[in-house]
Amino acid sequence: MRKVILILVMSSLLAGCNGGLSSLTDQVFAKNAQPAAIINTLYESAFENDEETVDRLLMHVDGYEGESYEAVEELSAHVMELGGVNNLNITEIKRNQIQSEVAEDLEYDYGDNWRVVSSELGGGYSFVWILQKVDSELVIVYLEEVYLEDIIQ
Repeated sequence: MRKVILILVMSSLLAGCNGGLSSLTDQVFAKNAQPAAIINTLYESAFENDEETVDRLLMHVDGYEGESYEAVEELSAHVMELGGVNNLNITEIKRNQIQSEVAEDLEYDYGDNWRVVSSELGGGYSFVWILQKVDSELVIVYLEEVYLEDIIQ
């Protein structure tokens, strides 16, 4: 019995849930969703093994072919390694914080329609997520593992 309670408590702490996943998911698919909230929901959905939401959030990523099981495994591992979604330090990186040559490359690829979010992986590395409006919905279109200091000013 103690093990079951401990597992439930640990799951809640690691997920960093406040308010329930379904309400967060509804907010993410709203037209005015915030970029960091989208990435936060992606990680929380992966940790909760919600392959449907993970697939929906990643479906516009270049090269993603619906491998939601693998995405759930990898993203959940990041959550576990860093001790919860809150420890991933999911943050939007504003244009004026990005090195000019990186910003120019993003503008070349995405025009003015892009947002950048980082999530820590540990060891100084982060995932950098590129989001873009598609059919009035902000979606993830690209991600890359980088040393964050290489792209910010």
